[in-house]
Amino acid sequence: MPAKDAASQPPKADNSGEELANWVRAFDREAGWPMAWYFHMVASAGVPHMVGMQIAEDHNQGYDYLPKRDIDVLRDWIATPYRA
Repeated sequence: MPAKDAASQPPKADNSGEELANWVRAFDREAGWPMAWYFHMVASAGVPHMVGMQIAEDHNQGYDYLPKRDIDVLRDWIATPYRA
């Protein structure tokens, strides 16, 4: 998990839009692979589930900062979470 800057801290519950998009990009960049935030969300407690829920809500509201295939994976997880 990223540990050097703000990307290592989960965003606040009220972060959305540009702030959350920037956090996602920073987290992935620091981890070194795309969708790292997602894998940390489902495989550990490193990223709270509310982050995924807020990202999905952002996309429902018209923000578009994840590729379609990534938002599809996220929406599938929301419909049937494989880690509670």
